[in-house]
Amino acid sequence: MARKKKEATAVVSEESQHDKTTRTTNTKSEKKSKAQATRSSSSRRNNRTSKAAGSASEAKPQSPASPSDGSWKRVDLHIHTPASHDYEEPGRTYLDILKQAERRGLSIIAFTDHNTVNGYRNMMNEIEHLEYLEKLDRIRPDELARLNEYRRLLKKILVLPGFEFTATFGFHILGIFAPDKPLRDIERVLMDLRVPGHALDKGLTEAGATSDVLQAYEAIDEAGGIAIAAHANSSNGVAMRGLNLGGQTRIAFTQDPHLHAIEFTDLDRGRYSSAHLFTGIKPEYPRRMFAIQGSDAHRLTVSKENAKRLGVGERATEIQLDEVSFEALRNVFLSQDFGRVRPVFDVLDLPEDELVKARERGPSATAAFHASLPKRGDRFEAVLRDICAMANGEGGNIFIGCDAKPNKKASGISDAHDVVHKLSLEMEKRIAPRLLAPVQVRTLDGADVLQIQVPCGEDAPYVLDGDRFFVRSGAESRPATRDEIVAIARRGYEKPQPQEQRPLAQPQQPERRPQRPPQPQPERRQPEQRKPQPQPQQQPQQPKQRLPQQSQPSAKPQPQPPRERQDKPKPTEPAPVTIAAQPLPVENGASALPGTPKTGVQVLSMEERNGVVYFTVRDLRNNSVIRNVTMKSARDLWHYAITQFADHPSGPEEIEWQGDRAVLTREMRAGKMRSDLAIRDASGKVVVFYGVTDDGLDERWRELIAAFTARSGASAEAPAPPLNGTGETTPEPPEAHASEEAHSPAGA
Repeated sequence: MARKKKEATAVVSEESQHDKTTRTTNTKSEKKSKAQATRSSSSRRNNRTSKAAGSASEAKPQSPASPSDGSWKRVDLHIHTPASHDYEEPGRTYLDILKQAERRGLSIIAFTDHNTVNGYRNMMNEIEHLEYLEKLDRIRPDELARLNEYRRLLKKILVLPGFEFTATFGFHILGIFAPDKPLRDIERVLMDLRVPGHALDKGLTEAGATSDVLQAYEAIDEAGGIAIAAHANSSNGVAMRGLNLGGQTRIAFTQDPHLHAIEFTDLDRGRYSSAHLFTGIKPEYPRRMFAIQGSDAHRLTVSKENAKRLGVGERATEIQLDEVSFEALRNVFLSQDFGRVRPVFDVLDLPEDELVKARERGPSATAAFHASLPKRGDRFEAVLRDICAMANGEGGNIFIGCDAKPNKKASGISDAHDVVHKLSLEMEKRIAPRLLAPVQVRTLDGADVLQIQVPCGEDAPYVLDGDRFFVRSGAESRPATRDEIVAIARRGYEKPQPQEQRPLAQPQQPERRPQRPPQPQPERRQPEQRKPQPQPQQQPQQPKQRLPQQSQPSAKPQPQPPRERQDKPKPTEPAPVTIAAQPLPVENGASALPGTPKTGVQVLSMEERNGVVYFTVRDLRNNSVIRNVTMKSARDLWHYAITQFADHPSGPEEIEWQGDRAVLTREMRAGKMRSDLAIRDASGKVVVFYGVTDDGLDERWRELIAAFTARSGASAEAPAPPLNGTGETTPEPPEAHASEEAHSPAGA
């Protein structure tokens, strides 16, 4: 030990003497370098100001896949994640790290956990899981938001897998690899360096008797990675001050040909930095080395208790790259172009452009701002109204935690991730049909702000709490009127695939399938028997009717009254129960089934979701389809129609057919004589029309109604008006149909 101390003292004395000899001859060069460094520092400070104002594009992260023109890219190649055992903020996520890297203007980062690659693996596994849920269409809005945020950030920031290896005597070495290199191959490097399994799994700093520093350099380089001596001048560094190693050992650790760069923590000290020993001017250190710096972040932002515990990107390096890729980065370190690498000493805090621009534009039909959420009552009521309104319109963005005034600092949302989860559950529970509106946590003025990306709904109209429709009126969300609801429904109906075909294409319960009888059954329906028992046509209807006295097992669990269906226990997995009626053929917007009335309504389907029964209804006057109608939201004729459909989707048990038509009922309703009519096609399928007035009925219907009235003794009031010259009846004034469309919520 005494000999080693003397040798180390001699080396230090030799270095000091050499410094004195060269200090005089290099005075002019140092002054020139200092002036250049001052100008560079001043220029960077100016750049920081301009970047914060959004006027500079130099530090703005670019897509890793897109080539650049050799511009300077800010990198941080020494970042830890929760996969390291000594990470100081275990509650942080990998997405939080990426978002902080974006805020710091980083283009390339490396996950370098202690003796493991589990940090990079955990992030990729999370992305893969979210993509799988998206593929199965089972992803929640908050999960979709995370996936979209990952996709956005990974287009801007290149994330490299790596590790911080603990060599013999505790020296730390960074190994960084290409993103397409299999993680098993990187783990193989660690295992070849004798990292024990428990340290590999848990990301431990203490790894025992591993390989030495020179073996680590060689193994990383031969595996195609970048070998960097971590914080060389500091703790666990290969060139730390006061290190009791021989001069030849220090030289070998810093001059090895497999070593690509040395990381320092004191580059801000100028010529007093440790890096000046490795500029090639020292005879004992003839090889000039790339000097870089990294944050060695074990947390997201700098610690308030210890300023030396930095966060992501708070000590970074700028590298001039032809493109943002691992190959371009490694080629720089393999070259001798030292002017393409420089440390940066300013810490960027870039605002998210989308938030800044939205706040500058202010509230509109596609943008809403909520400075905070109420602490009492329904916290999400106003937000859910905006979501429904935008989904029924053109979509848009909703920001929570900031005002629309650019000059006012954002108040932010505390426990933002918890609020995201609760808001996603509220959307799932209270908005129908299911709407995927991603909720993201962003940062503005140093505070967490929520952004909800509301799409233009494909399944509009969307309803809140089962009976409230909203639309955007300028920058406000207000209840929708009856005509607006019909217009929104018509917008969805006019799409290439009509929405009503969905429940018909894939029935949810196998026992519903007898609702579509096989081909031989219509043949048995041909005899028009008036008695119910000998009527063969009743058999294909029975599976869809709730008839306790019938023997068919599929008849009992069929359509039930909504009250009984709502009392049923909610299933663990969302598996809506759907009852579909016979679709009404449509050609060029007009009914193609002969004899279809021109007034009244047809109920197309009944579906239970989250304990609430929703109906899809067609208005025969304009052939528009309105979905998500509930018992609570329906009025008058619509309420009567869906109630009848819930009990008997194919009409009553006994139908007196007159050929392919039948009059089911005729009575005074809503101030008019109305009839429930049924038609069956050639295959025996039945379509029922509720609340049909005499307007628009052909001559055959008039004859059947007259015969039905004579047989049943129904009131003959309001006889069918005569046909006009065009074969149609004279239409009623618009107010005559008010009760037919009174399905919108009260006050709409």
